[in-house]
Amino acid sequence: QPLKRMLTNVGFRNAFVQRAASHLNITYAPARVTALINDMHDEIELEMPAHIARWNKPKNLAAWETETTKILDFAARRPAKMRDHLNVYVGAPGTANLTVAVSGSGQVSIAGVAPFAYPFTGPYYRTLPLTLEAAPALGFRFVQWQETGETHPALTLTLSGHTTRTAVFEPEPPPNIVIH
Repeated sequence: QPLKRMLTNVGFRNAFVQRAASHLNITYAPARVTALINDMHDEIELEMPAHIARWNKPKNLAAWETETTKILDFAARRPAKMRDHLNVYVGAPGTANLTVAVSGSGQVSIAGVAPFAYPFTGPYYRTLPLTLEAAPALGFRFVQWQETGETHPALTLTLSGHTTRTAVFEPEPPPNIVIH
């Protein structure tokens, strides 16, 4: 009930949907989730015969492999289905790809979620505001957004087509140390 009420606020709804898009593109990206499932599968595979012998569930190793395949299939299909549901929920604006790159050392959060690697490209909803925030690594400072020259690390944009933003970071100048 509280979430339903918060979603009646257009600003919150838009931020929620764009953050969900970030998680679908980054956290729950099919390649990432598939790799995690395969890692877990490989880690417990040698224990499954003993588990099956003790608990009789699943019936056999083939049944376990079938269930693993179902999970992998779900992981591959779910982001597209969620993206479609969210698109309908916000009035079907469609999506446009956002590419985020980094020059120097730092990271960029897209709707509050930072990609694991750059350059990153993913679909985000058109006509809804999308926030980017550049955060320099230790010993670096944010200089500008390369494409626009904007010098503030927080940026809000609305996609109408494929868009690229590159955060430019440079090393911090060393402090002037004076010894008296």
